[in-house]
Amino acid sequence: MPSLEDAIKIIKKLHQTKYPEALIIFLAGSITRNEFTAKSDLDIIIIFPTLVNAYREAFLFEGWMIDAFVHDESTLNYFFNEVDKTSLSPGLPSMVYEGIELPTKTSLGDKLKKQAAEILQAKPSLDAQQFANRRFFLTDLLDDLAGSRNQDERLAILQELYRQLGEFYLLANGQWIGTGKNLIGAIQKHDQKFAEAYSQAFTEAYSDPSQPKLDKLALSILNQHGGKLWAGYHSDAPQHFKKELPKNFGELIDKNQKKYPLILEEADNTQAAADILAGVRSHNITHLGIYHRKHFVLYLQDEHKKTFAGLTGEYLETLCTVHLVWIEEKLRGLNIGTELLLKLEEYIKNKGCTTIQLDTTEFQARPFYEKLGYVVVATLPKGFKGHVQWVMRKEV
Repeated sequence: MPSLEDAIKIIKKLHQTKYPEALIIFLAGSITRNEFTAKSDLDIIIIFPTLVNAYREAFLFEGWMIDAFVHDESTLNYFFNEVDKTSLSPGLPSMVYEGIELPTKTSLGDKLKKQAAEILQAKPSLDAQQFANRRFFLTDLLDDLAGSRNQDERLAILQELYRQLGEFYLLANGQWIGTGKNLIGAIQKHDQKFAEAYSQAFTEAYSDPSQPKLDKLALSILNQHGGKLWAGYHSDAPQHFKKELPKNFGELIDKNQKKYPLILEEADNTQAAADILAGVRSHNITHLGIYHRKHFVLYLQDEHKKTFAGLTGEYLETLCTVHLVWIEEKLRGLNIGTELLLKLEEYIKNKGCTTIQLDTTEFQARPFYEKLGYVVVATLPKGFKGHVQWVMRKEV
């Protein structure tokens, strides 16, 4: 069986031949835990200086099966926080934290390992509604299992129950979950004795419809957290979970008398809106060449990660447009807004911008912006709710 040393040599060679521009390769997975088998692959995370997008690829390299997760620092940060952390299954942070950094240790590698450790040490938590949801789904599965009509239904229900009960147990004990084969691994890591009872209960249930061990195990887990839940369960969908149906808004007739249905959607996130944006961009490119619009958010947070000041905007070529500026009211007058806008200037100068544009109304902050060198370039007498609105610019 190949050794860890063999794997390290092959990944160093892979770095030189296939990924020479990569800054780091983390070797992770079963080979680093002494669990490698003849069917195992080498899990690696590759960090480049910059990428258009992250990607995953699987291939053979000198007889080794390689499963590569390819990132730069920003895409890895996104997957850490927006994918793995929110799914309650931090696969990538675990791989980085436990992985062997190749070809040699670096300050960037230390930084990424620290970020991964912070996520893993934070531990997941469920609010009352999330716990209720999981109790309800487990209760429903247990009732379905008790009333299953044939072995095919039992197998399907048991498979789903195995996952959901295991996840509930881990989360109720403040542990991250695992997916697939890693679920039982996460349970074993937390409590080896319980993991053995878990496996025995399900092994029995697959062959014995009376399933006494599984029933006892499931109830013991649920009873520690309120018991089974069915009657009285309630869960509200988010208010924005709506999609208005398109409305027929009449028709238009072109000069050749061809009629076109006119459709109205009272929403800002539609496929039609995306098509219109793509059409405008295509037209603009024929006259201006390829250009890139970049959105940004510049903000401040306290020690509890609560945002108390910031601004949003975008830049396009030499123009930076600020959309929103906000300072928490109790913190106004402390020079935070001034410093924030000066930092914006520093940022957008480095992006090649020469002009900042924003707008304000008569009940907002025109004098403040004027003190910072902004001048009015347009006045709209009937702006938001009838208030005078000014468009202001500053050359930087």
